[in-house]
Amino acid sequence: MSEPASRPVRTRITDDQLARIVDASPEIPTTDLTRELGVHAHTIYRYRLQLKTLGGLACPIAWKTCAICGGPLAARRVSQRVHVACQPALNAQIGRATYRKTVETLGPLSQRQEPARRRQMIDRLHDGDRRDQALTRDTAIHAATGWTTEEDAYLRDHLEVPARELALDLGRTLYSVRHRKVRLRRQLAAAQPIVLRDTRDHDREREDRLAAD
Repeated sequence: MSEPASRPVRTRITDDQLARIVDASPEIPTTDLTRELGVHAHTIYRYRLQLKTLGGLACPIAWKTCAICGGPLAARRVSQRVHVACQPALNAQIGRATYRKTVETLGPLSQRQEPARRRQMIDRLHDGDRRDQALTRDTAIHAATGWTTEEDAYLRDHLEVPARELALDLGRTLYSVRHRKVRLRRQLAAAQPIVLRDTRDHDREREDRLAAD
């Protein structure tokens, strides 16, 4: 009982496999070469047919003009437009053309509108800031006075507390407390160089408000 033929695992052949196909006698069945080389029968059949009809192995070549340097180009495939050495220049040319088309369609990068989802999120954050600023302004009994050392000490001890809550406790406005906390954080960083988690806490406040909404 003969052993079952191993299943071919590749379609591209090596030079040694190609040499074996060329040297093989026409009387050797293609199935035997398939079992011996581990190459698909259709691949071997195609090469043997080319050897029979053309008398050898050849690749079709189309003579073109290189789109970059203008020199003669022996193209081995229909889509080839440039020499291998000219390909980087072609890629750069395509990139510039794509960028120009994008600018013509959408405008310069600095003038493009943000995605609708991002704009909506920013609008919601700004609306929340304006709402909290109006709320704290109504209770800001110390808005017209300067900051005292006691207030600064209180802020330094509660840097992680949202500015809205601190503003209601101290009788200040939201923006005033937020700016004061930024100054105190900078003073702390200059006096004692440590790694702080952030310089402003309003991003965290905004995320909390968005989650609450």
